[in-house]
Amino acid sequence: MYKEMDINKAFLALESGPVILIGSRFKGKDNLMTISWQMPNEFSGTIAITTGDWNYSFKGIMENKACTIMVPDSSMIETVVKIGAVSGRDCDKFQMFNLKKESGKIVSSPIIEGCLCAFECEVLDYIEKYSILILKVVRALCDESLGDKRVYHAVGDGRFTLDGETINLRSLMEDKLPLGV
Repeated sequence: MYKEMDINKAFLALESGPVILIGSRFKGKDNLMTISWQMPNEFSGTIAITTGDWNYSFKGIMENKACTIMVPDSSMIETVVKIGAVSGRDCDKFQMFNLKKESGKIVSSPIIEGCLCAFECEVLDYIEKYSILILKVVRALCDESLGDKRVYHAVGDGRFTLDGETINLRSLMEDKLPLGV
């Protein structure tokens, strides 16, 4: 039976994850932020993230009209949470967390080692009313050498869930998947 819940906590049931890192560059300084509010848009290579001027990284993303997205594996969970707990305005997160980085080939934002995937993205649009950035993936990378391919999802209240068992029901939706997926 349903019970009433606080509307301000509705997002707790919808946090999708995975938790991702966003790389940006502002006035020549690289930065990272942790974010869990993201969404792929259909099969078009566009991704929406929620952020705004309350995040230091936002200035760099808007200045360069670009960023990187990285999907860290479960071995990085504590580091990723700590990255999100400090501001790039106050510290160099790459030095603080001993992260190896390189610049993207298409966009200048940083890519760090140790992530399952990394995407170089260009900003297509910003919907200010809802703080939604629409990003177009212009380069996609994958590191298949990593041992643990599990990702984690924010519950929204400081807890995280770790991917577990995979159930393959591909045969039930084969005709709905884009070619090559």
